[in-house]
Amino acid sequence: MLKTNNMKSIINYICKYLILIVPFCFIKMNSQTDTGLTYKSFAYVSAAKGGNIQIIDNLSKSFYGSIGIISTDTNWRNSSKTLGISKDGQILFQDSYGLSTTTQIISLATNTIVSGISFSNGGGMIYSPDGNTIYSSPAYNILKYNINDQTITTFINRNTGTCSGANAPEAYNSLRMAISSNGNNLYVGNLDPRKKGISIYNTNNGTEIKIHSGISGVQKLNISPDDAFVYICNTSWGYGGCTNDPNLMIDIYGNNTNHSSDIAILNTSTNAIVDYLNLGAISDVVVSNDGTKIYVGTSTGVKVIDRNLSTNIHTVSSENYVTGAVSHLGLEPSGNYLYVVTSDILKLINLSDGIISTISTTSESNKSLGNIVFSSYYTPPIGLSVSTNPTNNNSNLNWTAAASLNLANYKIYGGTSLSNLQLIGTASAGTENFIHTGLSGGVTYYYKISAIDINNNESIKSSSVLTTTAILPPTITVDSSSITSFTSCISTASAEQTLTVSGTGLTNNVIVTAPAGFEVSLTSGTGFSSSVTITASGTLSATTVYVRVTSSATTGAVLGNLIMSSLGATDQTVNLSGVVNAISLTAASQTNVACNGGSNGAASVNTPTGGTASYTYLWNDTSAQTTATATGLTAGTYICTVTDANGCTAIQSFAITDSDTIAPTVLTQDITVQLDADGLAIITPAMIDNGSTDNCSIESYSIDITSFDCSNVGENTVTLTVTDVNGNVSTGTSIVTIEDDVAPTPLTVASYTLQLDEFGSDISITAEDIDNGSTDNCETASISIDKNTFDCANLGENTVTLTVTDVNGNSATATTTITIEDVTAPIVITQNVTIDLNDDSEATISTNDIDDGSMDNCAIASMSLDRTDFACANLGAYTVTLTVTDTSGNTTSEIALVTVVGDDLDGDLITDVCDDDIDGDGVDNDFDNCVRTFNSDQDDVDFNGIGDVCDGTDVSFPQGFSPNGDGIRDTFIIAGLAQHGDNTFEVYNRWGNKVFGSQFYQNNWDGESNGQSVLNKHEKLPAGPYFYVLTAGYNKVYKGWIYINY
Repeated sequence: MLKTNNMKSIINYICKYLILIVPFCFIKMNSQTDTGLTYKSFAYVSAAKGGNIQIIDNLSKSFYGSIGIISTDTNWRNSSKTLGISKDGQILFQDSYGLSTTTQIISLATNTIVSGISFSNGGGMIYSPDGNTIYSSPAYNILKYNINDQTITTFINRNTGTCSGANAPEAYNSLRMAISSNGNNLYVGNLDPRKKGISIYNTNNGTEIKIHSGISGVQKLNISPDDAFVYICNTSWGYGGCTNDPNLMIDIYGNNTNHSSDIAILNTSTNAIVDYLNLGAISDVVVSNDGTKIYVGTSTGVKVIDRNLSTNIHTVSSENYVTGAVSHLGLEPSGNYLYVVTSDILKLINLSDGIISTISTTSESNKSLGNIVFSSYYTPPIGLSVSTNPTNNNSNLNWTAAASLNLANYKIYGGTSLSNLQLIGTASAGTENFIHTGLSGGVTYYYKISAIDINNNESIKSSSVLTTTAILPPTITVDSSSITSFTSCISTASAEQTLTVSGTGLTNNVIVTAPAGFEVSLTSGTGFSSSVTITASGTLSATTVYVRVTSSATTGAVLGNLIMSSLGATDQTVNLSGVVNAISLTAASQTNVACNGGSNGAASVNTPTGGTASYTYLWNDTSAQTTATATGLTAGTYICTVTDANGCTAIQSFAITDSDTIAPTVLTQDITVQLDADGLAIITPAMIDNGSTDNCSIESYSIDITSFDCSNVGENTVTLTVTDVNGNVSTGTSIVTIEDDVAPTPLTVASYTLQLDEFGSDISITAEDIDNGSTDNCETASISIDKNTFDCANLGENTVTLTVTDVNGNSATATTTITIEDVTAPIVITQNVTIDLNDDSEATISTNDIDDGSMDNCAIASMSLDRTDFACANLGAYTVTLTVTDTSGNTTSEIALVTVVGDDLDGDLITDVCDDDIDGDGVDNDFDNCVRTFNSDQDDVDFNGIGDVCDGTDVSFPQGFSPNGDGIRDTFIIAGLAQHGDNTFEVYNRWGNKVFGSQFYQNNWDGESNGQSVLNKHEKLPAGPYFYVLTAGYNKVYKGWIYINY
């Protein structure tokens, strides 16, 4: 037995891709006994030339039995061409091709012919996917058989011409048809190629799409499971003496080619042929369940076409099954086995391993096998039978089933037509009972039951049972469940209530009669009377009757029976009861309006008598008040209407009046008021009033004092007078305190300038010097300034603040700017000086050398000389000018005499630093071997380049010096240098840069650079080692390292 979850997919497959073919008649088949919801699957193989229909057990893949033929005529036309299985697998359809007979409907449950369908000369047949319609193509038409109502209609009439040329009939027969899974498109293969090879019809409106290109007569066709492609077996077979229309044979390549023995592939989305695949002589085609394999019957066996589901490209596969010439194919529901008919032999291909086997069938001489269909279903439980027990208008169904079957529930199908039973209900397993209610009397009903196990597998339906309901006597039914006691008011009809009247088997109308004090109607709100007539015959559906107490009923209780009657039916009564009420209302209290035109009147009523609580109240004032007491009333007449729970009403009237003699109540408050910038203050009555009141309303307020000035600063008594709208007057007093918090308005003079005298003495000012007419809203008490003296420290702009204070202590400030100037020039005092040229033939003076106590009334800012530097060309006396500038930019200049002098070794009145022959020996310094000693003979006994007069004790050099100004080793002193007055002294840093140089060095180097190399002039060298070179005369050279340390 196959697994249950596979059974559902198998059944869905069969229902979707069922192919109907033509059956003949029954013979008795082998029987099997099944227990429970047993799954069964059979293959039915049609027979040609009058042979039997073979039955194969698809589960065991073995012969099961056969169904005999109806006619023994062995003419090839009088043969079983096609078979079909109903959606539930219980009806076999046998179509007789070529005979004017009916298509037989065979019950596989009873092995009997149950009816026939008049499909004369039937061709191909197919079920609609929903199982409700069969399409058949006998001769030139396509017929449509409705299974539910068993009617036949012509779907398409294709007999539109005669057998000649282009006007030939569109198609003679259709051996095969295919239908899309939604049932919308019907694909018809035409055996006769004279007009077209395939047609596509819209089953909803019958419109046609014709497909010709390259298709000759169609032997078989099939559709892929996803409805994407239709696979068409072409055949070159023609019919009669009619010639083919060559224009109909133009293929997709534009060639007039007959693609007989080709598989033509139709794309259903475009309804166009997309490819031809030649496999030789072909006879049938089926498609695998997943749509990837197309199995084609050929003259040698089964060939396979592969479909790529991603690209939808079809290719001929190398997969090939050699079975001999194939006439028919059938793919069993699981898709694992392929049934192959070769003449009168039935073969089976195991598609998982490719093994081919033969299935034995009944041996019949000169017979051949044909088309293959499959039937799969679950059998009903043994003993599943149904009985009925009609009771009045119900049908009581009972059945039995074995408890060991693990059933879940049952489905009950019923109706008045055995061919159109509908699902009417379900019952749980173990219940085995169902009551069908609401049936009509004297009508026959049919029923069938199916069982569903715990795996949700549904069996086929049981045999039908029927029952006829009894005809019942006339009956009136009344539903008065909503009727309660009525309540109304005298002279007023009550609220209406409803009941419903229904009946069955009625032969006359229903009369509804009301008791005294009540009335009835069939329409809400209108048409009430003492009785109404309900038109009725047979069954009366629920009809609403409206009932109420009449407006003429008297006070007190009302009651009686409402009677429903009809000929032959038992009267039905409903007891009605109610009460008619009367209500009265009296005044409780009244308050008149306290002041003319006021709205503080009030009125109140007592609790009503004679009515039914609860009560509602409504006054006719503008606010429509809804309590027993109305307030806020003006003078006038007022009516209160009270309504009780029954809607009964009563009224009470009131007359409200008004008057006023009460004086206002005056309330005052003390206030404080500030004078304004003009020294004035104004007050109003509203500022004094503190919520004065009147029983009516106040007409006006007034005060005896309204304005104040500086003379009123302090407390003042003010009287407030209040008058109401009716002329009543009252007074009260208040203390009004007047304050001045307005500060004075200070005014200062414009900015001005003061000049210090020649001594820089202090300058004094007063507040009056700064004030420029400051004012106050009342009176000024004093003025003052924050600064009144200035000296040299105040040169420039000075901000002076003026403070003004009034008599009430308010003060304010303003500022002005006083600029202090110094216009007195400094006094310059100079002195004459004498200076010597240095070794570099230079001399420099500063202002300190010339100044001799210059002074200023404030302070000196700077001094400068018009000349500070002198050289050899400047020997003698020179005039220089000293200019002194004070902090205010004032300047004064005075002159002084500077005399430039220098050493003169040889007394030739040329200073040595400027003299080319210092010792006067007639030898130029550059060539003199002893520059500072007279030696005109230039004797040099040892030829060391030093004149004998200078060549004495050698020189010595210190290792370093510290030019830090402490008086110790501040200069670099070379011992014995005096004997080498014609020397050249040079100093280099570690990078070979010359940092100092001197001709005729005099032991005066203090560590400063003299600008002869990379450093600036007079810049102290950094601490560190330096290399010196002393050249004495012309051939005496001393070298070594010195260290500067500060």
